Amino acid sequence: MRAEYHPEREKVVAVIILIVCLFAIVVWLAANLAWMEADLDRTQQQFEEEAERRDELQAEYTEAKEQIDELRKALGRVEGGSGVGNVSGGAEEGGTPMIVTAPVTSYAPECEEAVAGWDYEGDPSVTASGEAVVPYQTAAGGEGYEIGDRVYIEGCGWWEINDRGGGLEYWQVDRAVKSKDEAQAWGRQERLVIIKRREW
Repeated sequence: MRAEYHPEREKVVAVIILIVCLFAIVVWLAANLAWMEADLDRTQQQFEEEAERRDELQAEYTEAKEQIDELRKALGRVEGGSGVGNVSGGAEEGGTPMIVTAPVTSYAPECEEAVAGWDYEGDPSVTASGEAVVPYQTAAGGEGYEIGDRVYIEGCGWWEINDRGGGLEYWQVDRAVKSKDEAQAWGRQERLVIIKRREW
């Protein structure tokens, strides 16, 4: 007995196959779209990171250039015999300015909040050299400095080493300022320091 032919059934099967194929295509397109979006997000993020890094490098370059220009000017003033900032006078013949990277801090011995034995010893208005403390001119120095040395602190001008301080590191400079709040706000900063020895 020959089976009956049902064209409607074949149409239904064909439609089902077509729907399955279309669904598979949609799923494939959705997956590829998601992958492309993720790839685009990664590319965008990398671009933003590279742009940020370029800005950081540009800022570092500009800062370094400004520091170099500042040091060149300071060295020119030292070698040329003119003062800068707080202390007048320049280097005499026979001496070569020394440049170090040193910790720079601040103290306020004449401030009302100053503590004896911590902010000063003895008379808070007198330095270890016997000279009077002059805020923004006087500085205490570690063992690397001699009393009377003049130092140019990057961004702060000239100071004179007339004082000492317990616990100062070899090249550390401790600047005399007016208030303890100012000293604490400055904290500890690494700065380039040009040293002009007192015997020059």
